[in-house]
Amino acid sequence: MDGRFWGRVLGAVGGAANAESGSAKWGERFAFGTEQIKNEAVTPAKAGAHWPVRIRMSYFVYILASRKHGTLYVGVTNDLGRRVFEHRDGTGSKFTREYRVHRLVYAEEFQDVTEAIAREKAMKEWKRAWKVQLIEAANPEWNDLSEPFIG
Repeated sequence: MDGRFWGRVLGAVGGAANAESGSAKWGERFAFGTEQIKNEAVTPAKAGAHWPVRIRMSYFVYILASRKHGTLYVGVTNDLGRRVFEHRDGTGSKFTREYRVHRLVYAEEFQDVTEAIAREKAMKEWKRAWKVQLIEAANPEWNDLSEPFIG
């Protein structure tokens, strides 16, 4: 699997967090995403020529919790900050709005959207105990990991 555990990245805030080059700071790398390539035509201001631009995308499988050992929600997104904000704003899903599930406690990064979706589907089928074990291995205090994304 090509997923990377988000807690390791959050633990590196302020230090080098780019696993590939080791040079980018946390915010620099993850603000723009990684790997999935899309081609888009771009017109330079005065050149008049078009060329394909490669945009790298990241996809995230995440777990939200209402509180420590509370209600859990598993989701997938290409913009973790926006998605957590939507859940907190009440527009993310009816389930998270009704059960007040807003704390980001776990996330994995993927470069391939099909791998991310497959991981989300698998995790949704897991027993609750397995999800709790995954969270506690990475985030034993169930701290909210969303601060870098939504300020």
